[in-house]
Amino acid sequence: MNQVKRFAVATFFAIVLTFGGLVTITSTTLAAESFVTPKGVTLLSADEIREALVGYTVIGTLDGTTYYEYMPDDSNLFGVWKFGHYRGAWSVSTKNGIAAACFDYEGTDSDGCWTIAQNNDTLIYYKSDGTEDFREVREKGNPKNL
Repeated sequence: MNQVKRFAVATFFAIVLTFGGLVTITSTTLAAESFVTPKGVTLLSADEIREALVGYTVIGTLDGTTYYEYMPDDSNLFGVWKFGHYRGAWSVSTKNGIAAACFDYEGTDSDGCWTIAQNNDTLIYYKSDGTEDFREVREKGNPKNL
């Protein structure tokens, strides 16, 4: 799993707890860097990434704790992890015909873009060099009322 991305979210939570309120993140469009298509992997197109994420909650584990991120539309995300609730923005960017999902968590160094492959309800995220970074399972709707 991308420890930098998820560790930075933990730092964001610490800031939220310190100031005693939820920080609102404004929508930001990140530009995808150049990506390599992993050998033997079919990556999702821009439309397929949106279809795979909009209206779904993705579920992953970091440091032994499960996190949830719900994407109600193609620009906002709402999450919860061991430190509490957080917000973010996401978008899809395409460069050289390769689509990537880009995430922005205000106040963190976790901003970045990943290409995605899908195996049923498992989403597999790839770094720009084509190596697998982390996996999440998706569930329809917002089961955690984020």
